[in-house]
Amino acid sequence: MMKGNIFRIYPDDEQCVLSEKHFGCTRLVFNLGFETKQAAHAGNKVNLSRNDLSAQLTELKKEYKFLNEVNAQSLQASLMHLDNSYQRFFKGLSKFPQFKSKVGKQSFHCPQNVYIEGGLLWLPKFKTGIRIRLHRKFKGKIKNVVISKTPSGKYFASIQVDDGEELPIKKAVDKNTAV
Repeated sequence: MMKGNIFRIYPDDEQCVLSEKHFGCTRLVFNLGFETKQAAHAGNKVNLSRNDLSAQLTELKKEYKFLNEVNAQSLQASLMHLDNSYQRFFKGLSKFPQFKSKVGKQSFHCPQNVYIEGGLLWLPKFKTGIRIRLHRKFKGKIKNVVISKTPSGKYFASIQVDDGEELPIKKAVDKNTAV
């Protein structure tokens, strides 16, 4: 069963700069992918898949060299989020996606190669571990982490953990006694 916990993290100045680069690069890739999807849909009524956009990401990295400074999986994850938001819209589950903005909450997704050791959170492309306040213990394997920054400047890590337990079986609803 997957469980999520949110912990406060305390990056140093160098880690803050790298986090800001991650926020900006994932936002740029999301917005360029969104613009590409809109143009393709408006022009030819073609829906580009996540794989189509991922193939274009390598060309984008040649054009924008600074994209190589951040975790490639975070960039792929932003395209995954874009594709999921499009799918949810066309299924009628959410509103039409919006461009990401510099204003407000910022975040990026690290889908793998993340671990906690000695009170530090280790992320790909970060040379040193980020201090984390583990106010709650958790068991299991870390599946992914979302690093976010609030408008007030506080950083948080949302850690999703697979604890290895099975989901509980839902009880049947008795329609005669249900309110």
